[in-house]
Order: sequence, then C-alpha cells, then structure tokens
Amino acid sequence: MEQIINQIYWESIANTYMYGTKLKKHVDKSVEFENKMMAPGKEIMSWHSTNNYQSAKRVPDLPFLINGNEYQIFIKAKAEPENTCVNRLTFFDAQKDEIKRLDFTDTRYTFTFPKYAVSYTFSIVNAGCKKINFDRIQIADKNLPLKIWDDIYFNDVINAESTDTLNLILVMDNIHARKIWSKLKDYAGDLPWVVVNISWQGRQKAGTVIKDWLATHKITKFRLISTNTKLNRLIPDIFINHFNVEYYDNNAIRSNNILMQKDMTWYSESICDPDWLAISKFLHKECKGIG
Repeated sequence: MEQIINQIYWESIANTYMYGTKLKKHVDKSVEFENKMMAPGKEIMSWHSTNNYQSAKRVPDLPFLINGNEYQIFIKAKAEPENTCVNRLTFFDAQKDEIKRLDFTDTRYTFTFPKYAVSYTFSIVNAGCKKINFDRIQIADKNLPLKIWDDIYFNDVINAESTDTLNLILVMDNIHARKIWSKLKDYAGDLPWVVVNISWQGRQKAGTVIKDWLATHKITKFRLISTNTKLNRLIPDIFINHFNVEYYDNNAIRSNNILMQKDMTWYSESICDPDWLAISKFLHKECKGIG
C-alpha cells in the first residue's frame, strides 16, 4: 500500500492576521511573518479541511482524515523568540460545533482523528511571537519513521547484497504530497536500487546531502537516474567528483563523459508517480541486456 505524506503551505492570506504584519513569500513557498505588536492569544494563521468554494475559490487546505485513525503532524517552522507559538488542532462535528481541541508546542505531534469529527482546523496561535520563518506542515499516518519527514529521504536500498552497480534514482516530490511506493521491489527485480525522495523545498541542498550519503556508504560506482527535469541540474554537482558513474535522465544520457541525446519520457510532472515500468525496462536493458 502506498503511503502519502501530505504537505501544506502558507499559500493564502485569507486566514492570516494582517494588522501590523510584514509578510514575505519566497519562490519555494516558504514565508516570513513578522508582527511585533500582535497581542498574545490571537491566531497568526489557520488552515481548514473544508472551504466554501463559491466564496473562497480554492480547495481545502488540509487533507481528508479517517475517524479513529492515528496521525502525525510535523510543523517545519521557527518562531522568534523560541517557543512563543502554540499549535492548535480543533475538531468539529457535522453541525460545525467544536468537539475537541488540542494545544501543543512541539513541532511534531501525534493525534487521533475523533470518532464524530467531520472537519478540523490547524492554527498557529501567538504566545509572544515576534517573527516566524515557516516552510510547511506535513500530515501522515502515525507509524512512519522519523527520517521520512526530511527534505531528502533515502528509501531502503533494494537488493543491497547485489554486486551489480547501484542504481540511485532521484524523484522529486509532488508539491503537495510525498509518496512512498510499496512495490518498488517488483520493478527492481534483482537489481540494486535506492530511491531518493527530494522535496520541493529541498532541491538546493540535495546535491550536498546525496554526496554525503555516498561518502558515508563508501559508494564510488553507481548509476544516477533523474526522473524530473528540475532535478537534472543536480547532476553536475553529484557527478563531478565521481569517475565511475553513468548518468541518465529523461532528456539525455551521460556515460563516460560522452553526452548523447535521447528521447525519454519517463515522468509526467503533472502527476506524482514516475513511470516505474519504463524505468525498470530501461535499466534491465542497460544492466542485463534484457529489453
């Protein structure tokens, strides 16, 4: 079963406290909020699981949750001064009456979606905060490893015992979701694979993180596969210090420093999933001569 990590951003000022506020949005969807005069107890920003589309003209901010299920929420944000924000989850029934409220200061928190809840909100409440640097909120099922929340997430190596060349496959998360695939072993066959999920906000540091991972695992020979045009620019940074590397993307093939143009459409950037079947067939042909 595929697992989804929902990613939520500060995309609208409709539910932002604006009186006396300085708000700066960046191209990676991160936000700087500053208000030195705001009274404690006021909501700085809130997100909702339901919207009146006719009036709001936008889809709900928060994902659909299942009653009785346990979830994790991770808030990637820094308040100045530290610990001057309260995070609040509020749950409502079908009549829009509040049935439960959870206040917490941790950036990672586990909760159960109440039995009779129909909708919910998440709010950041001022508790003496002057400034916030906000990246995103992530919500997912409870039983996921901590490392899955990282900007760059290395899935477990498939067929780690194999002596064949490791296939390092770079995947860019959809803006609003990180997807972890359950059937990659079926596509990998007997080839060694490691899939690297790279968040939309983590691209700039991905090259350095991947090089550190390769060095830590003492990997000098590998096959580098980019499944997204936006990730192709990482290749020179990863590739430059390695001489025993083959490189492939959806536009070109780099092998032994020779660039050959080749038409490959592995990935539709309007959807979440790379074309794993096409990638599998290509790699088995390259590695095993099977095609």
